[in-house]
Amino acid sequence: MYSGLMRVLLIIIAGGILSFTNRDNREYDNYLSDTEWRISSHAFADENQETYYLSVKEDEEWAWGRFVNFSNSTFNGYYSAPFGNDCFVSTNGTYQFVEENTIFVNVKSITKNGFCSDTGTDSTGFKAYYSIQSNGSGYQLNKIKKP
Repeated sequence: MYSGLMRVLLIIIAGGILSFTNRDNREYDNYLSDTEWRISSHAFADENQETYYLSVKEDEEWAWGRFVNFSNSTFNGYYSAPFGNDCFVSTNGTYQFVEENTIFVNVKSITKNGFCSDTGTDSTGFKAYYSIQSNGSGYQLNKIKKP
C-alpha cells in the first residue's frame, strides 16, 4: 500500500512539473506577423505611453501618418509626411507573444530626424508588456506591469 501511494504521488508531482514547464514554453499564435497598421502615436517611442490604437492601413492615397510593421518577431515604427518640416520618428525592436493576447516588446532604437527638439538615435530603448484587445477594426494595446 505504501509503494502504491508513493507511485501516485510521484505521478502527480511529475505531471505538475511537466505541465508547468509546457506552459512556460508554449507558443502563441502570432496574429500580428506580416501586418502593417496605422498607429495612434509613434510606435513604442515613449516609455510612458500607456495605450496605442492600431487601425487598418487604408489605400496608398493617404500614406501619411504614423505606422508600424510587424514581421515574425520584429517591428518597425515610422512616420511619413508630405513635407520635410516635421519631426520624423522611427523605432525598431523585437516583440514576442508571452500569452494569447499579451506581447513583450523590446525597443532597440528610437531615431528622430528633421525638425525635432532632440534629434539623433536613442539606442537604449526600453522593454514593456502590452495587452492586446480587438476593437472591431483593429487593436488596442495597453501597457501592463509584469515582473
